[in-house]
Amino acid sequence: MKPLLKFEYVEKKIIIMRNIPVLLDSDVAMLYEVETTIAIIKIFTKFRELSRTIAAIPEVKDEPEQKSLMKKSGEIIGELLDDGLAVSSSETTIELNFAINMKIKL
Repeated sequence: MKPLLKFEYVEKKIIIMRNIPVLLDSDVAMLYEVETTIAIIKIFTKFRELSRTIAAIPEVKDEPEQKSLMKKSGEIIGELLDDGLAVSSSETTIELNFAINMKIKL
C-alpha cells in the first residue's frame, strides 16, 4: 500500500486563481501518478504523424526519400515505445496493433 501524502505537500501545490484555490492538472496527475491530458494528446499526435508517414511511403517513388520516411517511422515508433515512460498500477493497459499493408520496390 502506498503511503499517504502529507497535507502540507498537497497544500504547497495549491495556487489561487480568481480568489479560488485550485490544483493544476499536472499536479493532480503527479499526485495520482497518471499522465496529463496534454501528454495523452501528444501521444495521439505522434500516432497520427506515424500513420501519415507510413501512408506516404508507397506513394513516394524516390528511393532515398522512401528510406527517409522509413527511418522517420522507426524514430516515431521508438519515441512511442520509449523505455523512459513511467508506468504505474493506476494506468490502463493499451494494446497497440499495427496493420501495415504496403508494397515497396527498392
